[in-house]
Amino acid sequence: MRSFWGLIPRYILKNKKRIFFMAVGIVMSISLVISATILVETIKKTFYQSVIDGSGGIYDAMFFTWNKARFEDIKDDPIIDKVTFITPLGTHKFENTSYKLDILGCDENITELLNYKLIEGKYPEKQGEIALEKWILDLLPQKHKIGDSIELSSVVEYMAPNGRKTTENNNNFILVGLFEHKSTSYGPKNTGKAYITKECAETVLNNKNVQYSGYLTFKDNYSIQDGLMTLIATNSYSEIHFMPNELIGSYVLGQKILDFACVGLFIVVGIVAIIIIYNIFNVSVAQRIKDFGIFRAIGASPKRIKSLVLGEGIILGLIFIPMGILLGSFVTQIGIRIMLGTSSTTSNFQVPSIGIISSLIVGFTSIIVGVYFPAKKASKISPMEAIISNNNIGIKGKKNRRPLQSNSFMVNKSRFITRIAYLNLSGNKKRFMTTVVSLSMSIVMLMIVNYLISLANPVSRFKNDFNGDFIISAKGHSQNLGLANNEVNSLKNIDGINYLSAKKKFQIAMEVPENKLTNDGIAYIKSESKNDNFMKDLLAQKRYRFITEIQGYSSEELDKLKDGLLEGNVDINEMREKPIVILAQNLNNYNFTNVQVGDTIRLGYTRYDKEGKELGFSNEDFIIGGLLKEEALNLSYGKEKNVVIISSEFAEKHMEVKKDQEVVINLRKDVSYEKVENEIRNNLKLSKEIKIISFKEELERVKKTNFQLSLSLYSFIFIIATISIINLINIISMNTILRSKEIGMMRALGLGNDEVRKIIIHEGLLYGIASGGIGITLGTILTYLIYIAGAQLISQGIAWKFPTVTIVITYVAVIIICLISSVIPSRSLFKSSIVDSIRAVE
Repeated sequence: MRSFWGLIPRYILKNKKRIFFMAVGIVMSISLVISATILVETIKKTFYQSVIDGSGGIYDAMFFTWNKARFEDIKDDPIIDKVTFITPLGTHKFENTSYKLDILGCDENITELLNYKLIEGKYPEKQGEIALEKWILDLLPQKHKIGDSIELSSVVEYMAPNGRKTTENNNNFILVGLFEHKSTSYGPKNTGKAYITKECAETVLNNKNVQYSGYLTFKDNYSIQDGLMTLIATNSYSEIHFMPNELIGSYVLGQKILDFACVGLFIVVGIVAIIIIYNIFNVSVAQRIKDFGIFRAIGASPKRIKSLVLGEGIILGLIFIPMGILLGSFVTQIGIRIMLGTSSTTSNFQVPSIGIISSLIVGFTSIIVGVYFPAKKASKISPMEAIISNNNIGIKGKKNRRPLQSNSFMVNKSRFITRIAYLNLSGNKKRFMTTVVSLSMSIVMLMIVNYLISLANPVSRFKNDFNGDFIISAKGHSQNLGLANNEVNSLKNIDGINYLSAKKKFQIAMEVPENKLTNDGIAYIKSESKNDNFMKDLLAQKRYRFITEIQGYSSEELDKLKDGLLEGNVDINEMREKPIVILAQNLNNYNFTNVQVGDTIRLGYTRYDKEGKELGFSNEDFIIGGLLKEEALNLSYGKEKNVVIISSEFAEKHMEVKKDQEVVINLRKDVSYEKVENEIRNNLKLSKEIKIISFKEELERVKKTNFQLSLSLYSFIFIIATISIINLINIISMNTILRSKEIGMMRALGLGNDEVRKIIIHEGLLYGIASGGIGITLGTILTYLIYIAGAQLISQGIAWKFPTVTIVITYVAVIIICLISSVIPSRSLFKSSIVDSIRAVE
């Protein structure tokens, strides 16, 4: 029976309409999978690059010690994959500027952990060779090129038997290379790097015990947290201070969240695809019962019948899954180009292998599962019964045992039509439920995405948080960074500035008495101390410390805070001279402290001299003068737990904080925005530690990002909704085909074409009511659960309210879509005559 398998392509070619619907479902499902995979991989790569640029490398942790012997022990630790060491030769200060140059003796593998990028020449290999960050050349007294001799002095601190001391060295180097090192989040921005060999640094230092540093990565089976806990618990490393690369940790967490979201999306797509393929093949089997009966009668075994249906599904998969991969890849590539604003046709765009694998798994799993049960039903068909029967032998739903009243049609035609539609659906509960599930998933995803986008609302949040035309801020958390008084005054003299507000803003350590901590606060500090020996020592002394942001306000800004107080008062004159602060505690839904007005907290901060050199750490007691509402602060990110506010004048006089870390500028309406912006940038062009943010530029960037995010998310929902609608059309079409005899008899008894059509439309209406009710209920519950779970993670000021408008719009839209979907198959009801419909073998 060699020609038996030739029936598969014949059936495929014969049933073009059915195959078209299945093709659309498969192609769109696979396109969605491949698009999601490509977008996620693109996001991961972009995020990964931003992490590298932010942290300055791909290390898991950095470490410091004054004990070289302990330092060397770490090389052979079994949990460490890579490690590189740095011996500091000292710091060179450029005269009449705030810029410095750290001269570092590095291992050869430094470039494996730090993102040094060689621009010209080579890295040092011999004694006396040096490579510089390229921008440093502009600060040297004369122009240098590769091969020139450079004289650089350096001052380094070392540990002597009687305490810390400093020594100065005059060094002559040969410039052999220029490199670039991006580190946007760590390290002072006014300090460059010079790379010499470690042997060169040790020779000059002549066994002086300096503070060594290094970077390391853990082996794959150790997370950053587990690796650090293991190292910290090792006695031989007790004199080494370890610091995790928090950006890498955030990247790993973000990667897990993206992978989890992808798996969830694939499951949803797979379920929807299984439903649509199952229903389409159910129709196919129902239409071919007589054919299968004939095959059985001439000798085809049930196994062969099953193989025939399964083979048809697999061939369709082999055709349409690659088409879905190609279409999804092409559309995503075009979308990414549009988002990035590039029209280049020579991009390095690649389809990730995980995307192809995921597409094949989702595609063939959906096809095999969707085809298997109809194939199983087809294989059980009895030859004689199939040939002579007008029924669907195991394909149609259960018989409805609820009798209709004989006069129901004559008494109330509308109720009769609705009753018939309801009985038709209740008699096919399985098909009804699978279709409702498919549509409900689309609604649930729509409501979740809509909630997340409205929650983030980056454009609105940006406009609320950005309270000026320009914001100038320091790139770091130290009070040693920022704008000096002369720089702030030069900005005030720019014509066109209507208002300028300067604020001190940096990180500080806040110690709170134990009786002012909540249980959550104590648990948080205990958790943080696990990875930090210093915090662990403080905890043993019952000292509870939070890293907090402190803000120094001018008198005018302090006066504005009075309306935002929960309790206490703002005494500006006292705050200028006395250690009195205003505290905003338990921000962003945290609940760590219970400090009251009049209580005392201890603030710890690093002191600096006029040259920017650290003088040591200082701890001082401050009295709480008032408690501030969270709404009175402009917090752009939901990370701060507490904010301490002091008088800017007190910070200058008593804490020796001479710089402002944030300046907000507002312009007059009659001035040229671009002209003032150019003057601001010209005034601050030599300050690498300063970031200038323009309201106009940032607003455009936020709008573009918001558009890209919304477009991506809503596109996914649109595709899934389209697949669900195709499934709905197929279901109603199948119900129409399976009831052709029943409908013919209704027409013979006098039911008009309009009434028959209304029955089909009522079925679509019932699908819409059920799907809308279930989807909206689940969507509302899930958005509330997201609100509960994400109160501290998603954003500051996260809120939830009952989505009345969304519910009404979604419900109406779903019902309209279902009604339209039911009209399409109802148009084919009356192509055959009443006699032919009654005679038809379904």
